[in-house]
Amino acid sequence: DGFQVKDIGGSTLRWNTNVKEVVLGEGIEVISASGFMYATALEKITLPETITAIPAECFIGCAGLVDFEIPKSVTSIGEYAFTYTALTEVVVPDSVQTLKYRAFFCCGDLVSAKLPTTITTLGKDIFGFCKKLETVNIPTNITAIPERLFFRCTNLNNVTIPESVTTIDKMSFYYCESLESINIPSAVKTIKESAFNGCY
Repeated sequence: DGFQVKDIGGSTLRWNTNVKEVVLGEGIEVISASGFMYATALEKITLPETITAIPAECFIGCAGLVDFEIPKSVTSIGEYAFTYTALTEVVVPDSVQTLKYRAFFCCGDLVSAKLPTTITTLGKDIFGFCKKLETVNIPTNITAIPERLFFRCTNLNNVTIPESVTTIDKMSFYYCESLESINIPSAVKTIKESAFNGCY
């Protein structure tokens, strides 16, 4: 009716089993938490460049979501934002500064992830149980590899720890069975318990 929509409320399409595609128009600034939670038929969503954050649980359980482009305006990705989605590749734009707890947890089809150097904060368990994940770059500005960052990423075979890192937290590479070698920079002062447990 001629009014500008700026906010997609919480749980707008929660548990929706019919909608396959969503296009959010320019001018929409906010998607509230759990906006598309368990919208199991959702295959494609287009977000405008006016969105600055992907909130907690936004796309959790969107089992049909294979392809997704994160707008270059987004500065943070919330907890469980893409958990249990079917993403195969993730490219996080340079605008993002924060990836929160379990943002891509249990993405069983995820093969590669590209993270920008602009990220200063990584949450725990971001890629936990991403069992097909093979390659990921760790941002060069972080000082710690978070707890359980690659927990049971059994296909992970290519990781470079940046020179900025001083701490490798507990269980960060737990059961990364395909990891054959890793360089630990001289700046690292602390490696916590079970950091490389199960890396046969």
